[in-house]
Amino acid sequence: MSEKFNFFLEDDEKPSDFKKLTRQLQEEFKQKQREEKKEKDEIKAKALKRFGFRKKGIQKYQVRLEGEMQVNSMNVKTVVENKYILQVKEIYENSVLIDLVSYDKEMVETSNPTFKEMFMVTRQLEKLYDEFTARVSHEGEILEIKNLSALQEKWLRIKKELVPYFNEGTNIEEFFSLNDQTMKSPDIWKQLLNEQEFLFLFFKLAGYGKKLNFSDTLVKENAYRSGKIAWDIQGYTPIEFFSEVLNLSISGSFKPSTGWLDKAYGKMPFMNEISFQPSYQLQADYQIDSESGFIRKAHVYWEEIAHPSLVFHKMKFTITQIS
Repeated sequence: MSEKFNFFLEDDEKPSDFKKLTRQLQEEFKQKQREEKKEKDEIKAKALKRFGFRKKGIQKYQVRLEGEMQVNSMNVKTVVENKYILQVKEIYENSVLIDLVSYDKEMVETSNPTFKEMFMVTRQLEKLYDEFTARVSHEGEILEIKNLSALQEKWLRIKKELVPYFNEGTNIEEFFSLNDQTMKSPDIWKQLLNEQEFLFLFFKLAGYGKKLNFSDTLVKENAYRSGKIAWDIQGYTPIEFFSEVLNLSISGSFKPSTGWLDKAYGKMPFMNEISFQPSYQLQADYQIDSESGFIRKAHVYWEEIAHPSLVFHKMKFTITQIS
């Protein structure tokens, strides 16, 4: 009788142990879900606060530019490819310390040999800052060049190197009217570095330092260096689709006044009796790693059209992360 009683006691305890184990497993699963949600919410909170690099690291990119320019009857199409190594060395509140290496820049296609000649000369100038270390604001402005002395030494080495230019030889010192005194100025070097498309594409246009959804005015020189375009920029990222990748969509427009058009293009003789038909549009799509802040992929297109058959400039950039 006693053994039978003990048997039923032991049998009654087993369901209790099973329920306890089940509750424990359920609680562990819920705790794991809470931790995962907290981690995602922290990443999301950082992303909602602003774009920006969140982790130090190195990435390699290829930037491909397909451009088309029309000036009266002359139409030129070019394709330029450039590779970069970007290292984020330090991250500060409103800036980052980067090391940027540019290599394998090549004009792979052109419909006008003149542009190939000009490209070779400007490429010689760019050799001065193929590799630099600088502190850059979230808006893409060079705040401090860390290896300025190395860049100045490079200038002294290559300023006299000749490059072919229409069956003759020229050098960057003569072609760009530069001299040793000028190149001692840190402001000149900042100006040279700030003009790079890389900083524009990876910082200014991408809205680094801004919230996911933002409005801004972005001022940039026009293609003919005859006026500054004040782009009205709108950036949008659909939060409901938040994941490890932020899909940023940017649109931009500019509505020039008649006075602005006259100043920018009015001196062109073939435009004397032609009415302007302006169209200024910009569209960009970025895929940004939400954890690190590095761009994974991007497509950027903008057009500057004063007249659709006489004066326009169109550019399409493709940014690709490479191994």
